[in-house]
Amino acid sequence: MNVGLTLPQATRRLSLTNQQNHRALKQIAFVGKQTVPSKLRKDVWTPLVSVTFPSPPQGLNAYRRLCELRKLHQLSWDVPGNTSDALPPKRKPKLIPEPDEKPFDKTKLRKRLLMDEKAYSIADLASTLVWQENKGRETQEERTKEAEALVEMEQEQVTKEEAKIMRLAERAAAGELTQGAKAIAKLERRIRTRRVSDPTKEKERLKKTYHDIKSFRLLMDRMKEAQTAVQMQEAYVAQGASKTQEASEARKAEEAQEAAPAQDVTKAQASAPAKAPVSGASHAGDENDVGTGENNASTEEDAAKKPKVLELARERAAEWVAKYAARKASCGRHGKLRELTLGEERPVMTMDGVRIQWADVRDAEYAEKWPEAVGHEEMNYFRHTAPHPSSGPKPTLTEEEEEQMEENVTLDGEVGEESKEGETEREGEEGAAEREGEDQEKPLPKQKRRRSDLLGVNTPRVEQESRPQL
Repeated sequence: MNVGLTLPQATRRLSLTNQQNHRALKQIAFVGKQTVPSKLRKDVWTPLVSVTFPSPPQGLNAYRRLCELRKLHQLSWDVPGNTSDALPPKRKPKLIPEPDEKPFDKTKLRKRLLMDEKAYSIADLASTLVWQENKGRETQEERTKEAEALVEMEQEQVTKEEAKIMRLAERAAAGELTQGAKAIAKLERRIRTRRVSDPTKEKERLKKTYHDIKSFRLLMDRMKEAQTAVQMQEAYVAQGASKTQEASEARKAEEAQEAAPAQDVTKAQASAPAKAPVSGASHAGDENDVGTGENNASTEEDAAKKPKVLELARERAAEWVAKYAARKASCGRHGKLRELTLGEERPVMTMDGVRIQWADVRDAEYAEKWPEAVGHEEMNYFRHTAPHPSSGPKPTLTEEEEEQMEENVTLDGEVGEESKEGETEREGEEGAAEREGEDQEKPLPKQKRRRSDLLGVNTPRVEQESRPQL
């Protein structure tokens, strides 16, 4: 499962999704008036970088660490030198701007400098990844040591169990099984032929007798199991030895059969030296045949060991499943207590699978050092929000497309005279066409109609004389 972390442009904010969420505005610190926007404007907020982690715990760890580092940058400042001599208000003269200097709003500039944390955010991301890499290496070493210690403890426990089994088998071979059977029969006979003189004492005596019978039976069962296990082990060892002996004898027989034709060939060569020498292909084949015989013997041994190993693994797995079910029933759903009870280990933080997609790859230079295993690539095409990491990086241009881009782009912002003339002619033609269209679309003025025309009377129109306006 991949976890994405997005850093948008403008004032730095962190997001666990690639969408612009208004709730993330709460992360922005109030530096001054009109510093915290009321909403996310699409023309101001654009993605900066998107990071993908191989596991959710590692992504959440990076998110929490980046939030803490950003809060430190906002609230703690390192003043160079002595703070008392840094800004003495009486001794330091006022800075008078030069006449050529353009006035600007220093308050707004100061706010922008405080709110712009692009370099800090990128450096914090690099330091977080380096810290995770070192922490993952330390965790892996600790777990390796713990695993080695656990293996040693298991070996010691197995050695102790083997010693107990061997002692029980020796006691069974010495005749303690028959002695135990006689003792059990004697105790059972005592129960049958008991005399009740004192009820309280008799009850305690019966209880002790039953306990002795139970302990004798348990001891006898253990001795029988130990004796059976030792016999099975001896049979298994003898079977393995016989198989290895048979494999070695078969290998020797094959070597002898292969060596006989080789001796005949050497005799023939000695008797007929004029013939061409025999190539070394047969010798290579002999060596290969010997190797195959050894491999066959090893595979037979592995095949003989495999059933017993699988059986032991199944038994141990069943025990662990039962223990896990018992622990799981008595612990909570989540939290540190559940992890300690169930023994669930978090995945080791690693840089394998960490992928960073940049809106501008050159922004990675703000950081001093990046882990070597981290992959950097350019973010896919986007408009307002960061694309999903699964969409892949931006496709690279072919040579023809690059040449076409170079032809279209002017170098150093200079435009040739021909292109200027073409642009002016094009602008003139476009302006004339627009004016003609406006004239055609403009409606004609309505003519005034006389009352006689409305009544259908043909009367001559008398033109009024123009009078000067006073």
